[in-house]
Amino acid sequence: MNKKYLPFLYVGAGLLGVYAIAKLFKSKEEREVDNVDKQPTLDGSTVAMIGDIPLTPAMANSIAQTIHDAMRYCGTEEEIILTTLSQGLNGKALQKIYKAFGLREAGVLVGCHGDTSPFPGTKKDMGTYFVAEMSGQPELDAIRTIFRKANIVF
Repeated sequence: MNKKYLPFLYVGAGLLGVYAIAKLFKSKEEREVDNVDKQPTLDGSTVAMIGDIPLTPAMANSIAQTIHDAMRYCGTEEEIILTTLSQGLNGKALQKIYKAFGLREAGVLVGCHGDTSPFPGTKKDMGTYFVAEMSGQPELDAIRTIFRKANIVF
């Protein structure tokens, strides 16, 4: 091997090593989100379904994004969230959506969460995001009731 390429080889190996270490040492929150769909559900579901339709990963990602969009910027669209979550999702589907949401940055700027660049905040899972965003206890209680069948408590 030509010696002029050795620095690039070392940098590449170093970056690969940092990536591998980061994957091995996930935060507690990342591990909890990664494993949320491995828990038993309280409704006994084992396959993620919306009514009679199997929930695909693309559908779970789309629903998670819809929920996140309803909480972004100032003002939370509680009705959109409740409508989205009340479309016949079983417990396993809710777990998949929760996992698809993952951890999302939720900065705080004058009481607004999400997308507050250049003032980044902390990463929050869906439940923590709900607690921070819900203006009324009845809405938060309704969402907690929906997620109870997925065995997700926040």
